[in-house]
Amino acid sequence: MLAEKVIIVFGMGPAGLFLARQLNKENKIIYGIGKPDDIGRYSNVLKGYYATETIGGVEEAINEISRQENLSIGGYICSDQYLTMFLEENPNLFKSIDMSEPGTEVFELIFDKEKLINYCEKIGVQFPAIYSERDIDCNNVDYPIAAKPNIKRGHSPLKKIRVINNQRELTSFLNEAKNAGYKIDEILFQKYINGDNRWEYGYGGYFKDGTPITEVFFVQARQYPQGVSCYTIEIVDDVLRNEIRNATARFLREIKYTGFLQFDLKQDEFTRQIYVLDINPRPWGSIAILTPKCVDASVFREKKDTGKRCCWHFPLKEAVSFRNTKNVSYKECQKIGRGISVIDLFDKKDVKPFFAQPIIAIRKIAIKVCMKKGIR
Repeated sequence: MLAEKVIIVFGMGPAGLFLARQLNKENKIIYGIGKPDDIGRYSNVLKGYYATETIGGVEEAINEISRQENLSIGGYICSDQYLTMFLEENPNLFKSIDMSEPGTEVFELIFDKEKLINYCEKIGVQFPAIYSERDIDCNNVDYPIAAKPNIKRGHSPLKKIRVINNQRELTSFLNEAKNAGYKIDEILFQKYINGDNRWEYGYGGYFKDGTPITEVFFVQARQYPQGVSCYTIEIVDDVLRNEIRNATARFLREIKYTGFLQFDLKQDEFTRQIYVLDINPRPWGSIAILTPKCVDASVFREKKDTGKRCCWHFPLKEAVSFRNTKNVSYKECQKIGRGISVIDLFDKKDVKPFFAQPIIAIRKIAIKVCMKKGIR
């Protein structure tokens, strides 16, 4: 946990909002830096909010906060957009403010997916097989495969994950990617792991030197679009939890990870092998599933397991999740398990973000319309 200082949360979407509320329990002075349409800007736990998506704007905001508060400054990154911005445009920001959780070297390792996967292979953490540019050119692949645009900020004209079943679909996808301005080396091609979303898991929490302080295992049952959860169900089965631990523990131990981290994983429905799909070195979108575990103590404090299952929902995204054919039906979700229902964004002590959702939705739609029309 960071020492007494001002804390800046970079990225005030749902993940940043959850973190800010947890920091408030620790009596921290909290500022937010994020996009104009980040829902967390309306939170009453923030002393100030700066809406900026440029490195210059971020630098100005940090300097202004430093002038206002005669204290050292620490920070948490809660958005890939700001992580990418820092690493690519001004890595010195990691030195000007304390981001020791998890630290610059760890951020750089996880940011470079090829480097990360190679590192994980060496320590025995298994990702799905990767296909090289030559493999794709020569059609030397074992279908189905998954194509993932490697974009960390801004709007991608391609879906986050595209499942490709044959050479004809691959050719069509490559033409679509080319028309969208992508080069083949800007797309990650991997072996697709069989199974719908009942086989897709998440494991995340707050860790100290590789040991979990607060953790949760969950099924990413419903997603919109593919890869963005809107309904997760906590896993309470000890056997499956231990299998997930075994698939991730080496990474945590090897680098003695400190900070927030979330693994995306998938279990092949036929072989039952568990693969790591992605590692996020920050609070993640559905982190609010931890809320019932953090009633008496914040996410930064050790606590006893309540033994009660939690289910997390994001109603607005859930309403349109029917478009994802890999989603688990609500009937099947009930079979997976019921539990304490957590509605994302809602907090009776901080209600404004929840009720500001229609405003934010309108802003996001307007931004997308302007982008399609080429309006800045």
